[in-house]
Amino acid sequence: MDRISRPAVAARLARALDDGHLLLVAGAGFGKTMSLEDALALRGGAVAWVRCAELDRDPGRLLADLVGALASAAPGAADVLGERLAHAPLQIDAAVASRELARELERLLVDPLTIVIDDAEQLADSAEASAVVRDLFTIDAPALRVALAARVALPLRLSKLQAAGRAAQFGPADLAFSPDECAELLQAATGREPSGAELDALWSATEGWPLGVALSAASGGAAAPGARGSAALVARTPASPIGPTESHRVDPCVPSRSATATPVRRLLPEYAAAAR
Repeated sequence: MDRISRPAVAARLARALDDGHLLLVAGAGFGKTMSLEDALALRGGAVAWVRCAELDRDPGRLLADLVGALASAAPGAADVLGERLAHAPLQIDAAVASRELARELERLLVDPLTIVIDDAEQLADSAEASAVVRDLFTIDAPALRVALAARVALPLRLSKLQAAGRAAQFGPADLAFSPDECAELLQAATGREPSGAELDALWSATEGWPLGVALSAASGGAAAPGARGSAALVARTPASPIGPTESHRVDPCVPSRSATATPVRRLLPEYAAAAR
């Protein structure tokens, strides 16, 4: 089965990036990474992609990863900080280094560049790492866009940027499959056009949760283990502001790993990435 194109979602995200920065906050299985890839392909331009890991909770490590990504995507834009980090002692002042990175990008960045912070939920429990990310969003460089993808909202406190139209947040409802996309995926999985009853059952079971739809389609349209009810929990969760309260850091849509990991990898390997 080929990867299903989602041109409407990609176009919406691309337009949001044309206007400013972008945050994708949705649980596992909503296809955040793939949607970002498609949007960035539409826009073109250089991309510095940082996929966060647990080690990036250390702000110095996160800064080093950022500088490394920038060295490939925008050579020369952060060379001074890169040299400093390469020769720095084990402990650095992350706040000072982050401000220095901002100054370098404001002074040197000319061509369009998007910095992607993926799997950013890894940083949610680190105030210092979250501060590094927040500094990226406040850099005054017209050519720069920042896109963040996370399963939970980070404490970034970007309400002023959002109110000014310079940052847009998309959530589960924006990334859920439409009924037409459900039909397309079910037809690709079964080799036949699904009936209205099959589509109603699939939508009722998943409410468009992409990974749940993929699992159910791979089961011939029946609700697969781990697919039922997951999207419903998320769809009824109030949209979190940019700058969440603690209650917004719950991730109710993540199915148990035992229920989803094996079927996804075996039946739909291309959808394993949708768990990001």
